[in-house]
This record gives sequence, structure tokens and C-alpha cells, in this order.
Amino acid sequence: MGERRDCEERVSEQDDQQPGDEEVSRIEALDERFGRIESEQAEHRGMLQQILDRVGGAEQDAHGKAQEHTRRRLEQTPAQTMADQVKRAVQDVEAEKAAEQTRAAHDADHERIRQLAERPPREPVSGFRGRLQRAMFGADQ
Repeated sequence: MGERRDCEERVSEQDDQQPGDEEVSRIEALDERFGRIESEQAEHRGMLQQILDRVGGAEQDAHGKAQEHTRRRLEQTPAQTMADQVKRAVQDVEAEKAAEQTRAAHDADHERIRQLAERPPREPVSGFRGRLQRAMFGADQ
């Protein structure tokens, strides 16, 4: 008799639980999981877009350099002999060296001016030496 009562209680408990409760909780868990997956995919799409933008920029830069190289090559007349090619190469190297020397001289001038500007002012000279300097060069201001 006790077994029958246990079975009846189990059946009544199963009747109290709706068969859809398990399904609802499973669907909610799946929705949450899919939401996480979608957010990760969106994040990955953003990262991939950044990578493509950076690679595309390098590609555009390389394309521009290639066009510039082609333009320079087309502007130059083709060398007829090996001697002409060597002369042109020597001229190019000399032009680069001259540009580098000009750049170095310019930088040296700027450094010299910067050092002159950073010197502390001279203290005024007094005594006999000061009077002599004022007499020779005029009054200090």
C-alpha cells in the first residue's frame, strides 16, 4: 500500500510540474549562449575590420610608391648603352650624397644656433677692464 501511495505522490508531483518548464529553461539557456556567441562574433568582425584597414593602408601606400617609381622610369629616356646606364647611376648617387650633405649642413647650422641661444648672458665687467672696453667699444646695454 505504501508503494502505491509513493507512486501516486510522484504522479501528482509530475502533474504539478508543467512539461514546458524544462523546455523553457533549456530555451533560455540557449538564448543566453547564442547571445554570447553573437557578441563575440561582432567583436571579431571589428578586429578583422581593423586588420583589413591597416593592411589596406599599407597596400595603398605600396601602390602609390609603385606608381611613383613607374612614373620616374617613364620620364627618363632609356639608356642606349651600358656606359649611359653607369653614368646615370653615378649621377643619381652623387645627387643623393649632395642632398645628404646639404641636409647635414642644415642640421649643423640649426644645432649651432640652438647652442648660441642657450648660452647664459655675460656678466658685466667692472674695474679698469670694464672702463677700457666701454672706451673701445662703447657703452654696454
